[in-house]
Amino acid sequence: MATKPIRIRVPLAYSPALMNLDAVKDTLARGDHIEIRGFGTFKVRHRKARTARNPRTGEPVKVAPRVAPVFKPSGHFRSRVDRGSGVSEG
Repeated sequence: MATKPIRIRVPLAYSPALMNLDAVKDTLARGDHIEIRGFGTFKVRHRKARTARNPRTGEPVKVAPRVAPVFKPSGHFRSRVDRGSGVSEG
C-alpha cells in the first residue's frame, strides 16, 4: 500500500527550500549544473530538432530544438529510496 505524501504548509516567503529551488532554477537558466553530494545533479540537456509522429494520426510533426532540465540522482539517494520502498529485487 502506498503511503500518502506529507504536506507541510509554510508561507512561501519563509521557505528556505523554495529559496534554494529558485537558486537551482537561476543556475540552470544560466546553463550551469549543480551537484548536491548524496542527493544528485541538476543539469540542462540540449535537445536537437527532430521529426516525431502524432500518435493519433501517424502524421510527421517537426519538434523544435530545446533545452530541457534533467536530474540524475546519486547512488546514495537511489539506494536509500530502494531500501525504503519495500520493493524486493528478483
